[in-house]
Amino acid sequence: MIYLKTVSDLTDLKNQYRAFCKTLHPDKGGSKEAMQVLNAEYEHWTHHFTAGAGADASSYGEDKFWATPENHAQVEEMLREAIEKVAHLEGLEFEMIGAWVWVSGATKTHKTELKDAGYKWHFTREKWFFAGVESRGRGNKSMDELREKYGSSTIRPDGGKRQLKSA
Repeated sequence: MIYLKTVSDLTDLKNQYRAFCKTLHPDKGGSKEAMQVLNAEYEHWTHHFTAGAGADASSYGEDKFWATPENHAQVEEMLREAIEKVAHLEGLEFEMIGAWVWVSGATKTHKTELKDAGYKWHFTREKWFFAGVESRGRGNKSMDELREKYGSSTIRPDGGKRQLKSA
């Protein structure tokens, strides 16, 4: 391991991965090779925590948010790819709430790139979003209510460490 040497859990893995993406992504001055190494390490750790020794069997089941560790890993991979596609764009602020990525900031200048990357515009919340899992249509909660229910994590626009809030 070169970048993700000490990872304690899945949340720590996500935090470290996103911080490294800000500097290693080719569009941010990093190299394609370094990003590939980081992605391989991320996949290794994701497998470790979702299907390997670090997996917690009580987190999965028909009545749980994640049906299986494989489902969890698949959604994590989709979210990673969605963030990676637009992480290099300037002036954007990313917030992950549950299994959705919300994008705010200077989004007007990057409308086409966001749309091409699979993000959709939420008219009421006036933010772009990428849904890692489909909505179950459970009502119109405010952003604060969603943060409280599902937990959230943000990436500061200055490239600093992420600030975590959990439910």
